[in-house]
Amino acid sequence: VITDVASKEDGGVFSIGRLELYGLKQANLDLLKAKDTSDLVELFDRVRIYDLSIALGTDAGANDISIGAMEFLNFKLSPTMGDKGGDRAGKNDEDHHHARGGAKFAQALKGFEFAGFNVKDMKVSFAQEGMDLDMSVADMRLGEIANGSIGPMAMFDLDYTVHQSAENRAELAELAGPLAGLLNGPLGEFISPENTRVVGKSMIWQGASIEGLLPYLESGERPPANAANLISFGAMEAKDMTSYVDGKLAGTIDLSVLDAIDFAWLIPTRINSYNKGETYHLSAYVPDGQDAIMKVLTDAGAETITGESNFLWEYDDKKGAAKFDISGNMPGFADIDFGFNTSGTPLEPILAAMDAKQGQPNSGNMPSGFESAAFDGFSFTLKDEKLLDVLFGFAGIQMGQDAAQVRQMAPAFLAMGGAQLKELTPRATGYISALSGFITEGGTLSITMTPSQPVGLEMLTTMEDDPAALIELVNLQVTHSQ
Repeated sequence: VITDVASKEDGGVFSIGRLELYGLKQANLDLLKAKDTSDLVELFDRVRIYDLSIALGTDAGANDISIGAMEFLNFKLSPTMGDKGGDRAGKNDEDHHHARGGAKFAQALKGFEFAGFNVKDMKVSFAQEGMDLDMSVADMRLGEIANGSIGPMAMFDLDYTVHQSAENRAELAELAGPLAGLLNGPLGEFISPENTRVVGKSMIWQGASIEGLLPYLESGERPPANAANLISFGAMEAKDMTSYVDGKLAGTIDLSVLDAIDFAWLIPTRINSYNKGETYHLSAYVPDGQDAIMKVLTDAGAETITGESNFLWEYDDKKGAAKFDISGNMPGFADIDFGFNTSGTPLEPILAAMDAKQGQPNSGNMPSGFESAAFDGFSFTLKDEKLLDVLFGFAGIQMGQDAAQVRQMAPAFLAMGGAQLKELTPRATGYISALSGFITEGGTLSITMTPSQPVGLEMLTTMEDDPAALIELVNLQVTHSQ
């Protein structure tokens, strides 16, 4: 047992109230000191640390970490843990640099193991250039870390707050270009609040590993295209997430899930995530005194909306086909679905082409290996119930005009903007009619691109000066229905 440990270095302060070492392996410790073994050796059965405090910098509370209690189980260490290592040859200087970095990382990861890591009452505070972060975790538990595999991790009672200074928000507005007026106007607090807080009851992450990738990192060689089980991101699940904006309840999510991600080589072949039981209190984003903004939400019955959302990515590395889709269902407010499909990107030929042309400039508009990439289709569907009422209400506030008049005038501006498009393609009349009907009447807007056959992405990049031909090629359709 060691108590009252403290150290000061480079303006930082490190202290431990109490350190408990169980099952110290003195013989193994001597082996490490003498570097008389290349194996991982166990140093302790258990290490417990109480009242750990780390202060970085001179400003108290600015960059601090405090932990009430921390525990390592069966801690093992390798004598090569601190060695520089990683001196691998590469095909060029950049390859050499990355190879050495990968080898060092692999060596560090394989240089220690433990059977468990537990933390109680952790608090973290960081402040940098106009943005402050305060985070706390009541209980965090991590399973075994060994040879690139990370055991299950669970966090309970997670709480973090992000604060933006007025100066930082002003800088964001300057970078926003044409959107600066929104951020500086009455909707600024709605879009970019000063204080955001998120509280989570629990989060579990399990199945993460880079064990299969470690040998390649050590050797400095890239894995072959047919290498399997290189990495696993694992699966995540969070329950009872609650968000606050400037101290007001802004939303809750009952369940947020990220399924285990499938990989081919180092490329995800399937990512699927979804949220259940979403509730968003839009009224929380309205600054005090902005009665006009609140009235827009109240009139639309949109102070609080509920829903569910989904995200899906699929990629067939053999056929080279990919699919992306994201959707949100908010009953009584709006439903949205967006997706696209591509083809012509099988993994193995792409990697082979990249190797063959390494260090050589591309001959076309596409990166090496993607010359056959093609666009297969696109779809966007928006079903409106109250979304347009809210958007045009906000537009009226931003423009200082009556919302109904703004909405009534929108089709006329749309027709004026589409006059040139009408000269290029007869389809434009249908597009403008569908958009105008959606704006004035609501309902469902559908935008699709369904080419008769996949269109090469390189071809698409060469048709910017011929929009009429491009519209015909991708078969752009815009429709409106009630």
